[in-house]
Amino acid sequence: MTRFPKALPGSVRFTALPFAALPFTALPFTALPFTALAFTALAFGACSKQTELAQDTGQPVGEHAPNQVAANPPSAVPAAPANETLASADTTTKTIADVAAANGQFSTLLTAAKAAGLDDDLASPGPITLFAPTDAAFAALPPGKLDELMKPENKSQLEALLKHHIVSGKVTSTDLRGASTETAMNGTLAIDASNPDAIRIADARVVGPDITTSNGVIHTLDKVLLPAT
Repeated sequence: MTRFPKALPGSVRFTALPFAALPFTALPFTALPFTALAFTALAFGACSKQTELAQDTGQPVGEHAPNQVAANPPSAVPAAPANETLASADTTTKTIADVAAANGQFSTLLTAAKAAGLDDDLASPGPITLFAPTDAAFAALPPGKLDELMKPENKSQLEALLKHHIVSGKVTSTDLRGASTETAMNGTLAIDASNPDAIRIADARVVGPDITTSNGVIHTLDKVLLPAT
């Protein structure tokens, strides 16, 4: 048994606590640097993995990353213009009246044809060629002109206007390129085919040529043809 020297008079006595009385067991001092190094390595490895994934995908990774999208999303296909859709559809088994109604951009023309009593002509066996102004072309007429023509008392004027857009027989764009005039059911149409890709009928441009139907052909115009008065 080890004996400790007695305390000198006037000194303070310290009593050493047994090691087991300590509230925790301390890690050896030499183990601390290795433990910290291990946690640092794990954290660095996780960050490196996320960085590599972000570089590969081009997207942020982690709790703040946006919703992931498919690696190869389908490419958006732009919608075809109305004229291209109509020209590419199978219209050869339908009449001019049916094709014009299905297209959706000739509503004013068909309403006017019915008011003038020409709707049956557009559905007849034909063949006929219709130079068809779009709704936008009719809307570009001087204010009030179409409303005036649609009045019952002006039916003959409306009929004359629409017949200026109809030619007997089937006239394709190839035929137009080789002609200078075409005879409509009301008057003569001047043809300008100096630019084969932009044929003009009077002052209107053919923006949708050669829409073949069962009873003829439609050429879409960007203006209304006005007969000589």
